[in-house]
Amino acid sequence: MVEVVAIGVVVALLAFWPRRAHADAPPPDWENPAVPHRNREEVHATFVPHSDLSRAKEAPYGPSTWRQPLNGPWNFSLAPHPDAIPPNFCSDDFDETQWNEIPVPSNWQMEGYDTPVYANFRNMCAPAQPPATHEATNAVGLYRRNFTLAMDWEGKQVFVHFAGVQSAFYVYINGREAGFSKGSMTPAEFNITPFIRPGLNTIACEVYSRCDGTYLEDQDMWRFAGIFREVYLYATRPLHLRDVHIRPALDASCKRGELRIEARVHNHKNDSSGNLTLKADLFNAEGAAVSVITSESFTVKEEEAVAMEAAIDAPRLWCAEDPNLYTLVVQILDSRGKVLEAIGQRIGFRKVELRDGRLCINNKPILIQGVNRHDHDARHGKTVDEASMRADLTLMKKFNINAVRTSHYPNEPKFLQLCDEFGLYVFDEANIESHTFWGQFAEDPAWETAFLDRIISMAQRDKNHPCI
Repeated sequence: MVEVVAIGVVVALLAFWPRRAHADAPPPDWENPAVPHRNREEVHATFVPHSDLSRAKEAPYGPSTWRQPLNGPWNFSLAPHPDAIPPNFCSDDFDETQWNEIPVPSNWQMEGYDTPVYANFRNMCAPAQPPATHEATNAVGLYRRNFTLAMDWEGKQVFVHFAGVQSAFYVYINGREAGFSKGSMTPAEFNITPFIRPGLNTIACEVYSRCDGTYLEDQDMWRFAGIFREVYLYATRPLHLRDVHIRPALDASCKRGELRIEARVHNHKNDSSGNLTLKADLFNAEGAAVSVITSESFTVKEEEAVAMEAAIDAPRLWCAEDPNLYTLVVQILDSRGKVLEAIGQRIGFRKVELRDGRLCINNKPILIQGVNRHDHDARHGKTVDEASMRADLTLMKKFNINAVRTSHYPNEPKFLQLCDEFGLYVFDEANIESHTFWGQFAEDPAWETAFLDRIISMAQRDKNHPCI
């Protein structure tokens, strides 16, 4: 009887055990470059949904009544390798009272766990055998915390947004896996509507310090791990703006503008949306209305791309010396004209072209006086606050620096918003650098998915910034 009970216990534990590789099984997600994510939402431009125009105009990137931060203390434990993960750490009834707390966002090496490493050509998965991570030394950060949803979110779609996690991670809501993602320098969002419940909810994350993506993040920098950028929940109506692409164009003289907008409207309901319209309001830096654009009526079964455009006479131009910004608010209206959702974006009118080998902005040749910059803080690692970013940019402008290369990955989204505001030209990089293996990976179709995911994620997140 004792043997039978023992076998039963082992079987029960294995049922909860995270995904592990066996000799005859596919590689685990974190060692498979063909799996950059699972159940992750498509990456979109940086914005926060709002309930009305005024909120979206004043705070396009938040705060919002439809946004709930999850920053702050989380319960934390560091497993030295994947096989040391407690089998049921993500379950509702797991007892984490013996765990410590860690601030989110942060890198755990800067909070007293593990050791920060500075490296350039030394690969963190050494001895390097891509895509293997050598699990015996692949530490895994385990995070847990509770949250309660706002009462007025009932009936809405709820998403969780991770702005940056190094290097690969799983997300669990109330003990159920919600998704998986790699690509540490661009956002990962998951629709958690099927997993949440009224009252208290539990979110847990399983963060791998190394993955196959580590071979593509082999940059000359301090190497860290953890949930190092902000985390928040946001809610939308079943019909919502999934993305918006804004292209402010100029004619040959740069005296007449054309504003082109393509919005993607998603329908989470099982039936047709009914008649909808999009409305776009453009405001100048003083908050005065410049233009109002309304789309043709349309319906959405699953997702629909809706295009609008309008001429803008004599727009104020954006450049490094005179960074004029406008605010554009895009709203979904139902058949009665009720606002279902509004999002805001800061945009700028500028024309970029090469003429006779010279880079021209708004018909004027410019001289790039740029610097390379890492997202790095002496005390907090890759977690960089707005005050530090503003100090960097103020110093740059003081010394007539007009351009930044985000070596070698997409920077914190707030940094690009500040570059729009301060006036700096930004060379955005896609978080792909692999030194010894560059030629091998670039010519191997097995890594194509991983390369493209990083490039597309960067372009989709940052496409509306005039500084790019």
